[in-house]
Amino acid sequence: MLDDVIANIHDKIVPHTREQTPAAWEQFLSENDVLDDLELSMTELSFESED
Repeated sequence: MLDDVIANIHDKIVPHTREQTPAAWEQFLSENDVLDDLELSMTELSFESED
């Protein structure tokens, strides 16, 4: 499940970075508060077992 989440995030960010370099990704993540928003979204998730 974690791999799917990471792949989904990656797929959504790729079109918004001109260069596929760590510096370009860091700039995009920083300018758009991606990590803060992601952290907030993840804290709102509820993991419950299904019976």
